[in-house]
Amino acid sequence: MPVKLKSKIQYQVVRPAMLHSSETCAAIKRDENRIDVTEMRMLRWQCGLTRKDKVRNKHVKGTLKIAKASNKVRESRLRWYGHIKRQEEDHLIRKTMEMGLASGRRLGRPKLRWIDCVKRNMRELGLSEEDALDRGRWKSVLKNHYNDPK
Repeated sequence: MPVKLKSKIQYQVVRPAMLHSSETCAAIKRDENRIDVTEMRMLRWQCGLTRKDKVRNKHVKGTLKIAKASNKVRESRLRWYGHIKRQEEDHLIRKTMEMGLASGRRLGRPKLRWIDCVKRNMRELGLSEEDALDRGRWKSVLKNHYNDPK
């Protein structure tokens, strides 16, 4: 099977199945690393390579022209956040996202929340909440930053 066809299958079949509903979960670094490692193992298998062949991951991804899967998770999370922010103020999902709990958080290190991940990703890109209201700009910033194969 040609390499170009393999990369299309990876983009259109395998990756969407692997990242299904990832935009709504709070993924820690370990989870994102697991996604990247799993995808890299699949890509090597598709190319017929093993670690013993001593071919670098950069070369494999460059050959197939595929960006990191963890970047796709971040992009989809921010895309979903932008979608929610553009909803009407009385929309159920937006109300739920902006709802605060009456009680405080427990002692110790707090659990990572979805909104914490979103804010961290927005800080990385230098975006603000107001930027999410401009759909065209929001979409172009996400596409330009996260879709570069690195």
